[in-house]
Amino acid sequence: MIVDRYITRHIASPMLLIIGLFVSLFVTYSLTRFLTDAATGLLSMSEVLQITALRGIIALEVLIPISLYVAIVVGLGQLYSDSEMDALRSAGMSRLRLMRPIVVLALVVALVTAVGSLLVRPWAYASIYQLKAEAEASDELERIKPGQFYHYDDQDRTVYVRARGRQPGDLRGIFVRTRVADRVEVIASARGHVEEFVTPTDHELQLENARVFRIEDGEFDVVGEFSALRLTLAAAVPETPPYKAKSATSADLSRSTVGDDQAEYQWRLSTGISVMLLALLAIPLSHSLPRQGRYSKVMIAVGLYAVYYILIGMARTWVEQERLPTIFWVPALLTVAVVVAYKPWRGGKL
Repeated sequence: MIVDRYITRHIASPMLLIIGLFVSLFVTYSLTRFLTDAATGLLSMSEVLQITALRGIIALEVLIPISLYVAIVVGLGQLYSDSEMDALRSAGMSRLRLMRPIVVLALVVALVTAVGSLLVRPWAYASIYQLKAEAEASDELERIKPGQFYHYDDQDRTVYVRARGRQPGDLRGIFVRTRVADRVEVIASARGHVEEFVTPTDHELQLENARVFRIEDGEFDVVGEFSALRLTLAAAVPETPPYKAKSATSADLSRSTVGDDQAEYQWRLSTGISVMLLALLAIPLSHSLPRQGRYSKVMIAVGLYAVYYILIGMARTWVEQERLPTIFWVPALLTVAVVVAYKPWRGGKL
């Protein structure tokens, strides 16, 4: 047990460090990406943080396997480099005995990753889609940033506000263009005030010195000038996000024969398998000579992982396009690589 804990600690410590590094990089990248939407008013900061956290949870199904894989190469590589593995074998411990804590750790990580892919991933994607749908509908007027054009209702309505006043809801330089069939109506006003949700379904826009123009059948017309004009704007209702394979439950995907669904389902099933195969491949890859350095095999390991990740990504795309029925030929190739990697062990060359 002492040896098991010692080996496990040498792998778990760098694994947690690598996961923390990868998650930090991913969160930074995601924040940079979604802060652009926050700057244009499409998302609030709260929504940006929620979406970033959900995407971070989804990314763990990829970050955890590679972290364990690299951690095994680094952790065992250090034990080989310091001749500790030789000392343990000299004490009568077989290679299979030394592998036991690594396999147990890999099984736990594979189980966590599989549960995350099959259950947490669809929930996280469904939450993201729902957040975006609500963001598009709720507080649409409050999200408007001065100096930008906003399009609603499939481009049928365009809103522009030059500036906001000091009081909440005060607007300056308002432009609203509405298209209904062949008729285009434009409302322009120097000042205005918006009251949100005056009824559960409507906002109210109060304009001062508003001018209304209309173009219908190619003819321009001035409808009138109004010292005070009240407009009722229907509040957008969040639409139910359309069906997407990423947010569908694993049970529903398993019953589908559509390419997108099968690709997503097989991807979820493959993550746990990939964890185990990569962990098993990392054990012989970590072997190094004394004083060779614990990082001597890291680049080779990362290169092999990159090839595997690219291949399974290609296989997933081909299943989506229904050019291939399965992505599991890629894990099968990795299984062959694992068997080949252990061949020197069986021959007693390592």
